[in-house]
Amino acid sequence: QCMNGHAAPVYALDVPSGLDSDTGEPCGVAVHARWTAMFASAKHAILSDGGAACCGRVEVIDIGIKRDLVAAAGEKEHSPACALSSTEVAELLPRRALQDHKNRFGHLLVIAGSRGMTGAAVLCAQSALKAGAGLVTVAVPQSLLHLVAPCIPACMTLPVPDNNAGRFTEPCFGAVAASLDRFTAIAVGPGMGTHDDTVQFLAKLAAMA
Repeated sequence: QCMNGHAAPVYALDVPSGLDSDTGEPCGVAVHARWTAMFASAKHAILSDGGAACCGRVEVIDIGIKRDLVAAAGEKEHSPACALSSTEVAELLPRRALQDHKNRFGHLLVIAGSRGMTGAAVLCAQSALKAGAGLVTVAVPQSLLHLVAPCIPACMTLPVPDNNAGRFTEPCFGAVAASLDRFTAIAVGPGMGTHDDTVQFLAKLAAMA
């Protein structure tokens, strides 16, 4: 309690004192660290809201324990969860050659957004690029194009006529359906809302699957 009430920044080694490393529950009172250096592997505590709040920013420090031994220990405990560091995730992703072309990595169509929720379309498109899509096209109601396009300069856009409704309506379906053959994958839904017109649009789109 004294440490938590002090103005000085607190740093923890492996697990903040008083925190159960498996459940993330405090054993009475637990230290709230600004930064925790965990040894060998991330502890389950960071997967719970309370545990994450106590750990603050987490860095996993290599102290010479081989990864296969850490994994074997987890299997013996029949752990229901696991956590990967950004480095471990990066190792799982296929590496691309310098001469690779964007057309080799798929063309995603994002159908998203409505008036007041254009940010969802932007975030979905940006995430697709981060995840490795070679090309991303965002289908958005025509009246909202001026809000979406400037936020995603690395993406193409497919404005669909919406009669200034600010949402996907059933008449929008023809414009979208005519372009579907160009794409290798489709992401549908972020920020589209639940208006009856939009539901009808989605029903017609789903019927083509």
